[in-house]
Amino acid sequence: MTVRIEQQPLTKPVAKMVITLGPYEALLLGSRSELVTAEVTDEPLRALVLNMLRAHAPVLKHLPGSARHYYPFAGGWLEHTLSVSRNVAHLAERYAVAFPELSPPINRGLVVAAAVLHDIGRVRELDAPPGQPVKVGIEGELFGHVFLAYDMIRTAAADVPDLNPELLALLQHCVVAHLMMPHWGTTRQPCIPEVLILHHADDLDAKMEMYARCLTRDTSDGPFTERDQIVGRPLLKARRV
Repeated sequence: MTVRIEQQPLTKPVAKMVITLGPYEALLLGSRSELVTAEVTDEPLRALVLNMLRAHAPVLKHLPGSARHYYPFAGGWLEHTLSVSRNVAHLAERYAVAFPELSPPINRGLVVAAAVLHDIGRVRELDAPPGQPVKVGIEGELFGHVFLAYDMIRTAAADVPDLNPELLALLQHCVVAHLMMPHWGTTRQPCIPEVLILHHADDLDAKMEMYARCLTRDTSDGPFTERDQIVGRPLLKARRV
C-alpha cells in the first residue's frame, strides 16, 4: 500500500493522518535504527533494540504516539520516540559531564535504548488498523502500555542470550518507571538517574506537540485559544515575540 503524507510534523490533523504508510515513516524508522547503532555500544543490548524495531516495523510505521493525547496521528509513535531518543542522548552526555563523580557514569546507551522502547507497548495496547479510528484494545485496558512493554522486552530478550542480566533489568526499570505517576500507568518510582532523563525528555516532547497542535489549529477569535480538552487550558496565541 502506498499512501502519501503531508509533511507537517507537529500540526498534522488527525483526520488526514488516519491512513499513512510511506517513505516518511520508513525514513523515521531508519533514523531510529541509525541512532541505536551509533549510541548503544553494548552489542547484545543494541541487538535487542534493533530486533524489536524490525519485528514490529509494520505496525510501528502507522502507529500513533497515543490514542488521543500526544502525536495522535499515524506515524506519531515514530516521531515521538525519535525526538525523545535524540534528546536523551544529548541530556545523558550533558549530565555525565556535569556529574563526573557518578560511578558508574550515566549510561548513555542504556537511556537511548530505553527511549526507543519506552512506548513499544503501544503495539499491543492500541487497536490502530489503517483507515480506522484508534482505540485502546483489551490488553491495553487490562495492563497499559508500560507493563505490556515490560513483557515484550522480556520475551525478546530470550533471543539475545549474551545480554547482561543487570543491564536488562535496568532497561526494564527505565521503561516501567519512566512515567513516575501512578495515574499515568506506573507504580514504580525512578531508582536510577537514567529514568529521570527519560521521564523529562518524554514528558516535554509530548507536551510540546500538544501545545503546538493546539496553537496552530485553533480558529477562534481573541488572544487565546479555546480551552483545549487535552492541554486542559486556553493558550495565548496573540503574541508578537
